[in-house]
Amino acid sequence: LRSRLRRKREFAPPSSLESADVAEMRRYFSAVVCLATCLSVSAAAETAPEGTGRFESWLRRVAAEYVHSLPHKDTGEDGHAIPDVRVAKAMGSRGYGKLRLSVISDGPTQDVGFEVDYAAPFKYRWEASFDMGSESVSCGAGVFSRMSQDSEAACLKTCSANEECRYFSWTPDEQLCQLASSCDFEVDDAVEATYTKLSQNWLYSGVVDAQAGLNNYTVQGHGITVNLPEEDGPVSGIIWSDPCFSERWVTCLFGEDWDTYRRSVEMLNTLAEDPSWHFFQILGDNFYDQDSRITKKFFDGISLKAKSKLLYAVAGNHDIWVCGAPDCGDQYDQAGIGMMQYYAQDPIGGFLNFSVDPDQSEDWGALNNNPRNLFWYHKLGNVGMIGYSGGATWEESKPDFQEACRFMAEEKADYVLLLGHWNGPGDGCAVDMTVPAVYKEISALPGCDKLGDRLKAFDGHTHCNHVQASGHAEEVIFMIGGHGMLGCSQYGFAYLESEKNALRVYYFEERTSEADNYEKIRSCIQEKGVAQCTHLATLWVDSTIG
Repeated sequence: LRSRLRRKREFAPPSSLESADVAEMRRYFSAVVCLATCLSVSAAAETAPEGTGRFESWLRRVAAEYVHSLPHKDTGEDGHAIPDVRVAKAMGSRGYGKLRLSVISDGPTQDVGFEVDYAAPFKYRWEASFDMGSESVSCGAGVFSRMSQDSEAACLKTCSANEECRYFSWTPDEQLCQLASSCDFEVDDAVEATYTKLSQNWLYSGVVDAQAGLNNYTVQGHGITVNLPEEDGPVSGIIWSDPCFSERWVTCLFGEDWDTYRRSVEMLNTLAEDPSWHFFQILGDNFYDQDSRITKKFFDGISLKAKSKLLYAVAGNHDIWVCGAPDCGDQYDQAGIGMMQYYAQDPIGGFLNFSVDPDQSEDWGALNNNPRNLFWYHKLGNVGMIGYSGGATWEESKPDFQEACRFMAEEKADYVLLLGHWNGPGDGCAVDMTVPAVYKEISALPGCDKLGDRLKAFDGHTHCNHVQASGHAEEVIFMIGGHGMLGCSQYGFAYLESEKNALRVYYFEERTSEADNYEKIRSCIQEKGVAQCTHLATLWVDSTIG
């Protein structure tokens, strides 16, 4: 069915692409997928089928056109280049009024505008940024080295480490890697694509003071505003998991048909125009990306206002092994090391512990990262947050969960959110490290044992969006894994809002195989802000204390 749909897209005129037979095939395929996933969401894990091995022509075109059409693409109102900012809530042990402010730069710089405690080039993974390539061209006279490589990933890694290299071309049939210092982009049908090295990635990061309300910072000459909720006050934010728009490494069933690149970027930018909400969370399998090219394309598209929201990220199976499981891992997997630098959280083990060098590993199925790089906790408003990766073990993670639960009791959080990826065991997650299993374990730990149903959790992995489990009196675990991947044919986001002694979770369903609600939702948010559009969402839980 999938190959037939592709052939229809390739050979049918545009007016026929939404013909009745194609629509019927989509509905049939979605129904078959749901039988395999939606009816067994607590059973098997979600290793996505293998991808195409190359970036799609439509994505190269659409992403470039969309990004370059954005008003924030090149410079801000003050003429400075838009900085690639990350803002994260600092670890709870640092105190409430602390944020980790970071910026990814295209090389060493003298002044980023704020005091930093970390300034270094990316290490081990994602050392350089590349574009998505120009198809069927090579660099002609600019080539200075030709070599045989076992994969395009090896060619990219070689170019990343070579200061002279500004372009690399990959010829899969010959396994030929060509490095170039300049490029005239000659037509060459044997070449899959030629990729431009955009920059060497440097990370600058520091812990900064913040007050409740609007905080203004200067980053690389540009002003940003971060909204920190009052301690113990209301907080709100947006939650995704498993977002995809490319089939480079895994099958992204709805990427092209549902226009998930443009819609993901556009919806987040629309949401970010509303200053009232505070955080944006991505709960693993973040764009299914081994080498940062897909991730960079997403961040290139989102506005500075979106980047100024508090960012949360946890690592899923595809963030550790791009294929999705230990038994198919390889030496080029990022092991969460690329994303821990790119998303710049403030983890429990200190900022960026490089004690594990993945290139020295003899086991590509191992985590190949210090698990404490992927664990964090703190309080935001009246809600505690605990983030972790199920790729670690319970034995090594238990002391960190104990510390986090003690903190939640000391800080008297009204609610606590457990944020992870795996909803079930497998694909690198042990049976005692799934979100439901950890939820049960920490419910008995001192500090979390008195929370009852005030302990909530979100996960993804299975690509569905629904209430996953109920507690003693109300809903407690929520799955938000439908954002472009095959599964339950759902695409949407969760919106969480709290107030004193109360918390609500809404689900906005932007697209299914049967209905397209995207423009209705986006138009409402654009006009009124997300909190005034919950009539377009499904209420998953309406919790009150007392």
